[in-house]
Parts: sequence; structure tokens; C-alpha cells
Amino acid sequence: METIKAATMNETNTAVERMSSQEWLILLICFLTTTFIAIPYYGHATQWDTMMEKFGLNYTQMGMLDSVTAFSAGIVLLFGGMLTYRWGARNVSILGMLVAAIGQLGFAYMNDYSGLILMRLVQGAGIALVYVGPYAMVLRWFEDTKHLGFALGVMIACDGAGALLALYLFAYVLAGFGWVTGVTIGAAALGILAVVTFLFLKEPDKWYKAKEEHIKNPIPLGKELKEIFLNRNVFSAIMMIIPVWGVFGTAVYWVPAFLMEDAGWSETTSGLVGSAFACAGMLAFIFGMLSDRSGKRMPLTVISCIGSLVAFALLTVFYIRGNFGLVSLMLAVAGFFMYCGLLLVYYLVADAIGSIRSAAANGLIMCLGYLIGGFVYPVAVGYFKDLTGSYTSGFIAITVSILLFSILVILSGKDTPKEIRPE
Repeated sequence: METIKAATMNETNTAVERMSSQEWLILLICFLTTTFIAIPYYGHATQWDTMMEKFGLNYTQMGMLDSVTAFSAGIVLLFGGMLTYRWGARNVSILGMLVAAIGQLGFAYMNDYSGLILMRLVQGAGIALVYVGPYAMVLRWFEDTKHLGFALGVMIACDGAGALLALYLFAYVLAGFGWVTGVTIGAAALGILAVVTFLFLKEPDKWYKAKEEHIKNPIPLGKELKEIFLNRNVFSAIMMIIPVWGVFGTAVYWVPAFLMEDAGWSETTSGLVGSAFACAGMLAFIFGMLSDRSGKRMPLTVISCIGSLVAFALLTVFYIRGNFGLVSLMLAVAGFFMYCGLLLVYYLVADAIGSIRSAAANGLIMCLGYLIGGFVYPVAVGYFKDLTGSYTSGFIAITVSILLFSILVILSGKDTPKEIRPE
């Protein structure tokens, strides 16, 4: 009898371990795909001087070259969220990697500005799908485990890991192999990850059950979207992501530029500092774990908003004074607080509407984050640079925007009690 009992327990433990291994494999693949998507997004940022000279571009045009990627991503994200909800995060992730690889390859061989713009639009579409798919996948796999806070923290850390990869390590690839070969290597890496995603990524069983239930008892699409998009926590998340991705775009595009121009720093060092904003966000899981323990998200969200505002205001002051070392430090501090806030509002959304429907909500959230934050901020900073010869006006405008959006985040966000959270 004891032998049978022991055997049964061993089988149960093995099943638990196997399931745990599957979850961590899913998380690893999602982390890698979302990290490597930084290469087509802004991997060329350390080559701005070369590109401006080669194509005869001004600062506004360079800002537009990168902003159209965010614009394309924003449009695709609006539909990508619903596509992920209905078609599956796995399929969307695979499609996104393939589209991004094609755009990256085309970007390497364009010889004029219009061709570069076209390929940036293609890259933006792929980037959007890769952002929404893996996030949805991780939410679905980890929602009912004690590791959700850590898992979401890992996904938030993708921006930091991606920034290190694209702005620092990839800078060596471009410097060593040249523009065409270097960018092509980036495309090859994306293609390999697309194959890995196809072979190993899978949906959790509950997604298939939810899909079957939806087929049996369909909910009108308009009604479902209304419930999702009018949720106050979804609005709060939109207000948070706009300045986060706006500052992120400014950090990866313009920070390396002014450090090379004004401070005379090297391409690799400037790229490393430009990645500091997102790299500091790799520690956001700390706030996620704290909120798991307390069961509340909003108190920490308020702290995140205040910390973000103070840090970027100080960054602006130090830039005006020419203290680039402290500018770099404040960029990292701002990144920590802003990514903590972003992690927490994603939590608020999942708490309010559940992980299955969060894919549709995240599509809208990321869409507006790209269109307003990722598109407008870099163009505005470039415009002010052309107009005034300095980045100061652009940084002041960003500081004011963080203040306004933080107020809206705090006023609209609301904790959802555990007992009424959707399964």
C-alpha cells in the first residue's frame, strides 16, 4: 500500500515539475523574442551620423524615420490585440517574427529615404505583433500560479535586455561587419527565433477551453469590446504607457545622439547610456512582487508616478547644466519608476478583466502608446532640436507630459478585490 502511495506521489510530483518546466520554457521563448525585436526597432540608433550623411537627412527626418515605425506598430496593435484574443498568441508571435525579419532584411538593402520609410513601416507591423503576442502568452500561462509577478517582471525587463542588445552588442556587429551585413545578421537572428517559436511555443489548455466556450456561447463583439475598452483600469494603463514609450523612444534615439554630439562620447558608450532607461526597468519585478504580497497595486503605482516625474525633471535640469553623468543617472532612475508603473497597470488590467481578454485590451493600450508616445515624442524632440539647436525644450515638454499623464493614471486606476477578479 505504501509503495502504491509513494508511486502515486512521485507521478504527481513529476507532472507538477513537467508543467513547471513548460511554463519556464514558454517564458524563456517569450523573453527572447521580445528582447530580439529591439534590433529592428532601434538597432540602427548608434549609426545615426552615418545614415544622416549617407542619405542627406536632417534631425526631423531622422526622427520621422523612427516614428513611422511606432505609427505602423500602433495601427497594427489595434487589430493585433483582437487577433491574439481570437487567433491565439502563438500564431501572432510567429507571424510577427517573420514580418520583422523581412522588414529588417529589406532595411539593409534600401538606397533611398522612401525605401527606408517603407521598410520601417514593415518592421513596425512585425514589432507590434511580437509585443502583443508573447505578453498575452505569459499572462495566460502564469495567471493561476504564484509566479505571475516574477513572470511579468521578466517580460517588462525585455525592454532593458533589448536595449542592451540593440544599442550596445549590436553596435559592435554593425561596426565590425558594416551596415548591410550587420543588419542582415539581425534579420537572420529574427528568422531563427521564428523557427524556435514555431517549434516550442504553445497555448495553455484553458485558452482552447475558452475558445470552445466562445464558439458555443458567442458574445457580440461590439459588446465585448465595449466592456474591455471602457474599463477604467484600461484607461489608466493607456495614460501610463504613453509617457513610458515616449521617454523610451527619446532615450534610445536622441540620448545617444546628444551624448555623441555634445559630450563627445563614443558610439558604444552613448548607446549603453541610451539603454539605461530600459535597463533600469529590468528591476520592475520588485514592485510586482511587493504588490503580489500586499494584494494592492495602486499605492505602488502612485509612488511610481511621483518617482518618474521627479527623476525626469532632474534629468532636464542636469542636461541644461551640461552634467551628462547625472543625466545618465537620472535616466536610469526614471526608467526604474516608469517601468514599475507600467508593470503595475498591466496588473490592474489583468485583475479587472482577466488574462484571456487582456490580449484585446493590451492591443489598444500598446496601440495608443506607440501612436502617441512612440510616434509623437521622438518627432517633437527632433523638431525642437532643429528649431532651437538644443534638446532643452523637448525635455521640458516631456516633463510636463509626465506630470499630466501621472495625474490621470492616479485618478483613473482602481484596485480590483481578489474575490471579484475574473477567472
